[in-house]
Amino acid sequence: MQPTPPSGSEGPDDFGWEPGSVALAGPGSDGEPDDTENEPVRDWAWVEEWRESGERPAWAPGVAVAVFTGLVVGMAVLVLSKGLASMPWLAVSSNVLVALGLAPALWLSRHLPVLRWVSAGAAAGVLIAWIGALIS
Repeated sequence: MQPTPPSGSEGPDDFGWEPGSVALAGPGSDGEPDDTENEPVRDWAWVEEWRESGERPAWAPGVAVAVFTGLVVGMAVLVLSKGLASMPWLAVSSNVLVALGLAPALWLSRHLPVLRWVSAGAAAGVLIAWIGALIS
């Protein structure tokens, strides 16, 4: 069973949704064979438009976003480390869990136009917080 497009919409909308492109259930759950293995992987419509335009990255706002994200993530990791300083094994294990939880999202977003700056800032914030926790 395929979802129906919003009323008055015949083609893709602003978010790249095309009729018949989203399944409501998992592959093969309706008895049909799974054809998703042979389909090429596509990016979101806005990412494809950006890549086709050849537009260069906006460095000034990107660096500002990266610095802000780095400060927020770095302070969160540093507060976590300092709060658990009396139990070093718990501090180390919680920092490893936080880093392992962030790693997949940061890795997947490193090539997306805006999210690459968030990814870089978060990664730098974690590393700087770990260095700050070791020094103090």
